[in-house]
Amino acid sequence: MAEGTCFGVGCCQSSIPRDLQFFVIEEVRVVPIHTTDVQSSRACNSVFLAEEDKYSFKVKDLYNISSLLNIPFVLNWVVANQTCKDAQRDPKKFACKENSDCYDSVD
Repeated sequence: MAEGTCFGVGCCQSSIPRDLQFFVIEEVRVVPIHTTDVQSSRACNSVFLAEEDKYSFKVKDLYNISSLLNIPFVLNWVVANQTCKDAQRDPKKFACKENSDCYDSVD
């Protein structure tokens, strides 16, 4: 494993395709055959989302998940088939709250 690279040995990455209807993230535990201590191998299991080009792999992150708490990511999703202006008319149902923005869909 080298700093800044993520090619599947101890680290793997994937892009989330546009127009995906749902996405499930699962953690898969792989215990190396030369390791008999299952407890120590658990330290390397983590799954997280990160905005493209906002995270560079660091070996220390495998052992210190708290260093991953402030990595930015963007979710682009649709709540209803209406404009932002129409949606804002009903504040109780309006989905955009703190840390989110409403944009009219162009697709």
